[in-house]
Amino acid sequence: MWIDGKFGDGPISGPEIGDFQSVYPLLEQEVARRHAMIRWPNESKCAVSFAYIGGLPEHIDLAPTILQQMGFRASFYVDPDIVLEEARLWKQLAGSQHEFGCAPFESQTFDGNLYGWTAPALIEELNLAKDFVREFFEVEPKGLAHRSSQLTISGTNASMISNNLFRYVVTGSEGINGMESDIKKLVTTPLISYSSNWLNDLGKSSRLSWVIIPFRQLFNESSSAILLHRLILESVNRKRKDLWVAPVGEVASELLRMRASLE
Repeated sequence: MWIDGKFGDGPISGPEIGDFQSVYPLLEQEVARRHAMIRWPNESKCAVSFAYIGGLPEHIDLAPTILQQMGFRASFYVDPDIVLEEARLWKQLAGSQHEFGCAPFESQTFDGNLYGWTAPALIEELNLAKDFVREFFEVEPKGLAHRSSQLTISGTNASMISNNLFRYVVTGSEGINGMESDIKKLVTTPLISYSSNWLNDLGKSSRLSWVIIPFRQLFNESSSAILLHRLILESVNRKRKDLWVAPVGEVASELLRMRASLE
């Protein structure tokens, strides 16, 4: 290295290291300060999205009315074959403020492995699902939802295909999304994890967070899932001044925007 007008092989010393050591903590503090200032649009630290996955009859029977009562907009990820069984009712949601995406494998796979499929078949199925949403609900589908952490074909990860076709992907992985979350691998908090304490704590953390609440089958023998569905929506409604409640795609776009503002 060049030192005092000549080359030398000694370590860097003197004010150069001292300056760096004094500046680095300040840089860390500035980054932490900027992150702390980040808020969702209603000045909240917690966003909540309701995701109805599968296009099941109970989704169209139960969700629209209570969502309208509370002024919530949700994300509906539909399987075309199932939606067509209640086509008249589902068609009434076309043109609404809700978000519509695709979940064509909801009734076919529970572990993410598409047995007997090929990559071309997967691409065709996903494109058919997107075309259905475009034509039936008259919107551009930006999101995909599936039960597993990734889609696989014969044990090989095929998520790159779905990631290329959709702006964001809601997976079956459990957790809470944060500032650095990958929108192609969004996690959810399953219903079984909810408790009154958990709901009461929503919005109290100082760390930016995003909870995606998935609703799948609600009709069962005991009606417990129906009651839980209503309980969760009512609990979120009571805390809405501390939360930003919005469809998944809207939150994902805001997350990317905020992240870009920090770069």
